[in-house]
Amino acid sequence: MKRFQIYLEDQLKSVSFAERDIESETSDIFIKQWLKTKHAIMFRLNNKVFQVDFFDGSRVSLKTDSKRLLIKSKKGEKQETTLQEVLDQKEGELSRRIKYIREILNRIKQK
Repeated sequence: MKRFQIYLEDQLKSVSFAERDIESETSDIFIKQWLKTKHAIMFRLNNKVFQVDFFDGSRVSLKTDSKRLLIKSKKGEKQETTLQEVLDQKEGELSRRIKYIREILNRIKQK
């Protein structure tokens, strides 16, 4: 549980679309679901943010209602883009990570 608390505090400190939405909400943020895999830990929060923290230090956050992504690279570089732009890419590290996330989520749905 301590890891989740640190995670949420880290989220509040970083400048992102999630933070802007969090500031405008009146309710508390909490984890609705989580899953640990071989390469990452995934969170679904009550504020419609789905986040994947990879163990190499990178992070992918998806604002599900707007399909906007916030990506943090291993080096700490941040970028904001749309899900469709990433899905249109045929190659690259980010494209592989999104495919990994989709594969895991599809496996969960099949169970």
